[in-house]
Amino acid sequence: MNQNSILNLMIAHHALLETLLAVFKDEFKADSVAAATALDEFKWEWEKHVFGEEKVIFKFCGGGETTLCQVVHELVAEHILIQETLNAFENNLAIKTSADIDNFHKLITEHRETEEQTLYPGLDRELDEAQKEAIIARINQIPMKKYTG
Repeated sequence: MNQNSILNLMIAHHALLETLLAVFKDEFKADSVAAATALDEFKWEWEKHVFGEEKVIFKFCGGGETTLCQVVHELVAEHILIQETLNAFENNLAIKTSADIDNFHKLITEHRETEEQTLYPGLDRELDEAQKEAIIARINQIPMKKYTG
């Protein structure tokens, strides 16, 4: 694994989020109390992930109008939508349906794919090693849960 790859680091973050979302989906079908706990855990890790992206990774863009900067603007808008959806789940979990959860999962998946297929590979190509090392060091200062199952 390339030690200076933003993509590889963020794939690991996304894998954790995907696992936590799967736990939430499973608990949602079985136990409302456990589902609320799983949702809280997912939301906490999501918020740390977004913090890292917006405060560290997306800073490269500044006010630029490159293709990657346009992708960043779209991703920030999606972050807002995803956070609003999580808040709505948290506030109204009892009336949510499996279809609501599936739609949310689709949104998260599309968001992740944009980051992993467009943004992070683009950054790994366009940034120099010192810039990538600085981003990776900063992201690693944000502790992510080590999922043990």
